[in-house]
Amino acid sequence: MKTADKILIYDDACPMCTAYTKLFVQKGFLEASGRQSFSTIDKTILARIDTDKCRNEIPLINTVDNSVTYGIDAMLEILSVRIPLIKSIGSITPVGWLLKKLYNLISFNRRVITAFNTGNSFFDCAPAFNLKYRILFLFFGFSFNTLMLIPEYRYVFANSSFSQSTMAELQVTHFMLVMFNFILPVKLPFKHAIEFLGQVNMTALIYSLLLVPIIAVNKFIAIPFWLNNACLVVVFCIIIATYKRRMLYAGILQHRYIIIIDAIVSALFVSFLVL
Repeated sequence: MKTADKILIYDDACPMCTAYTKLFVQKGFLEASGRQSFSTIDKTILARIDTDKCRNEIPLINTVDNSVTYGIDAMLEILSVRIPLIKSIGSITPVGWLLKKLYNLISFNRRVITAFNTGNSFFDCAPAFNLKYRILFLFFGFSFNTLMLIPEYRYVFANSSFSQSTMAELQVTHFMLVMFNFILPVKLPFKHAIEFLGQVNMTALIYSLLLVPIIAVNKFIAIPFWLNNACLVVVFCIIIATYKRRMLYAGILQHRYIIIIDAIVSALFVSFLVL
């Protein structure tokens, strides 16, 4: 195997990182011994890499010459084991630029996406705070959720207790709720407020993704009115639990006024759409 002399070090506090690096091993892109986590990595190996850069870009160490490849270049190196052309494609300037931007968007926001604590590792590989990529993440979430309102209304809400509302009312309510959440953490320290917005954004993304299978079923099979309502109740319960977990992770639960006001306003918006 071409990667037998390489070690990929991943962030095991990130379930997403744990999953895709495990998949690399399962699919033969990487040997099991070549996948090591930051919490268990030997300090002599850690000394070979840039401990600032590796927080943001996953490092791939060549154990023969001790060279280190980071980020999207490391990913392309591993994938080229089974997909030889991928490095050539990635070397095309526009493609490489786009891949790097997509990689950074995910990497700088990976702890926001997963919202899991780091544990007791001797090395904290949490990514640096990057305002540009956090804003891009918020913009992506807002855009995706806004577009998702179209199939949500057509295939789910129109055959549920929300059927009395129009598409325009749904869009306006969504926009107002987003604006309210931007105003709500105004008294928090800046980074803390941005963390709150990131977690709210991710909660909304999860909500939209949970509705995808319900939309798909409704598109081909007419689900009864009561069943659509039941599905929405289940999704809302999951979202409430998700919101609570993410607010705990972000340290927002100690600011009880934010949680209470957010809950009241959200309930008022839902009531407006139902009544």
